[in-house]
Amino acid sequence: MRIALIGNHPDGVALAEVFQARGDCVVVGLVDVNAAGRFPAATTHADIEDLLARSDVDLVIVAGPFRRRGPQLRRAMQSRMHVLCVSPAADSPDTAYEAALIQGDTKKLLLPIVPQLLDSAVAAVEDWLSRERGAADPSGRHRLFLWEQVGRPSGDDPAAPDWFLIRRLGGDIVELTGMAPEDNPDGTEPIIFSGRFQDGSLLHGWIEPNATEFSWSLTIRSGARTARIEAKPGADLEFSASDSGGPPLKRQSGDRVGTWRAFAEAVYTRVKEPQPWLVAWQDEIRVCEWDDALRRSIVKRKVSTVDYQEISEEVGSRGTLTLIGCGMVWLMLLLAFVAIWQPLVLWGVIPLLLVFFALLLLNWLARKP
Repeated sequence: MRIALIGNHPDGVALAEVFQARGDCVVVGLVDVNAAGRFPAATTHADIEDLLARSDVDLVIVAGPFRRRGPQLRRAMQSRMHVLCVSPAADSPDTAYEAALIQGDTKKLLLPIVPQLLDSAVAAVEDWLSRERGAADPSGRHRLFLWEQVGRPSGDDPAAPDWFLIRRLGGDIVELTGMAPEDNPDGTEPIIFSGRFQDGSLLHGWIEPNATEFSWSLTIRSGARTARIEAKPGADLEFSASDSGGPPLKRQSGDRVGTWRAFAEAVYTRVKEPQPWLVAWQDEIRVCEWDDALRRSIVKRKVSTVDYQEISEEVGSRGTLTLIGCGMVWLMLLLAFVAIWQPLVLWGVIPLLLVFFALLLLNWLARKP
């Protein structure tokens, strides 16, 4: 598989190196990459257009600076190649939506680069949570998630928690509130935030983005029991669990190198044969929506409600019925206006009314659980 790398983000460079180490993949093109010496077979291009004009590239890794990442992602998708993108993909959910629409047309692979979701330490937390959800103790039905972070994955990335991990373990968030020293944050200010999950569990967190080293921890309280997963500079993820605030009853280390290899292997398999996976572009859309909701909360100084658009056949049929009903109302108003000069036209309103009430009944039945 022939790979092109755009940008210097550590996640993008690391993934390109893992692919190249497989032996059946080669990095053939680079744009804005300082680590060109790591990819001896690659040609360095002056700009992204030269790179995407090549016909021998199978997969593009988008890892440019945060403010340029969205346009780079759009162009990579328009080139009709498989695309992997560093997260967050853009500073607006609109770019993530647009990428999803283009992917639906091209049928090419489009995924965020999130190898941490495959880590064995994350799997250990999921196992702990599944046992807590199945416990008879009612105090464990709702949990408290506490996120603590210093630094950023890359100096260009905005201050934000690992939404992928939080969503994987806690589910979707319905409300977010944030506070920062400035009303219009640029991603470099400390942030305190809180939120509520769909199941009623709570999220609290703080981020100090200007530290020299990047580390984070996620603590989950469920009744008297606690689980914790943390990442320290240059170390594997660590999972621990304890009871009633006592010493850890269980510890487990992740495997950072193995996790990157597993992610590359899963991507390689899906390039060859598309199939569902635990990582999807819908997850990146959620990340962009949550980043946007947190930013809006800080700017407006109030709670941001996260509204999720349902995309299903049922919702589509409801929308169609609503559009038809509105069209018929306008048609009846038009007939009533024409009846001022042609009274017989009013007889046409009666069958339209009957059809309109039938549509109202169908719409009600479609909404009924």
